[in-house]
Amino acid sequence: MRFLVGADGTVRDSIIQSTSGSGILDQVALDGLSKCHFSPGLIDGNADPEPQWTVLKYTWSIEPTK
Repeated sequence: MRFLVGADGTVRDSIIQSTSGSGILDQVALDGLSKCHFSPGLIDGNADPEPQWTVLKYTWSIEPTK
């Protein structure tokens, strides 16, 4: 997933950079990401946070139940 972290730390925009192969799983991942909060980035030591794009690899796996 590729997403834009706003100066306030919220996710402002997001896209699937590499699909899981399932539209439903891709959408669930984006929905979960939209609820996250991040530390906003500082550029060149600037004291004021600035919006920045970043990438997160999210891997789905199925584990057998015990």
